[in-house]
Amino acid sequence: CDEAIIATVGANSFDTTYMTPSQPEPDDETCSESNLDWANSKDVWFSWVASSSEEYTIDTCDINSFDTSLVIYENSCSNQIACNGDASNTEECQGNFSSISLDTQSGTTYYFRIGGWNGDTGSGTLNIYTTPPPPEGACCFPDETCIDSNEPDCVAFGGTFAGEKTYCSDNVCDNPEG
Repeated sequence: CDEAIIATVGANSFDTTYMTPSQPEPDDETCSESNLDWANSKDVWFSWVASSSEEYTIDTCDINSFDTSLVIYENSCSNQIACNGDASNTEECQGNFSSISLDTQSGTTYYFRIGGWNGDTGSGTLNIYTTPPPPEGACCFPDETCIDSNEPDCVAFGGTFAGEKTYCSDNVCDNPEG
């Protein structure tokens, strides 16, 4: 961690093949969705300073990579705040990649530690990008009012979401049956 590679927003290449294991091993208790099964894994460390306070996605999605495990630390190499061993699978990524949504604070340093499931090693990519907001569409209310919103907010306020890329200006709430 003391010699962490400086990461940037976007894709950051790495290879753990010739790295050495860091101590102590990460704690599985902060993991979302899965355990790390770290097994004294060889690991690589990145450091990154958030330039804004917003939600970022940190992942190791790379169709040509190995079964990764990801751990995030805040402000030091010992303050573990999150980890993930297996994210929801997608066709664009390897079979077992890691992904964490991170609410950042501007000016805060985050450390990303990447190892492999059961000590697996190889090359891959650390991706850092802002998490896009949910898609918007028309939100129709029983009193026949409409606002353009995203589905989670619409449902939370008692509306019916008309679908992505629908708009109140298109009068989609006037005839909900289509």
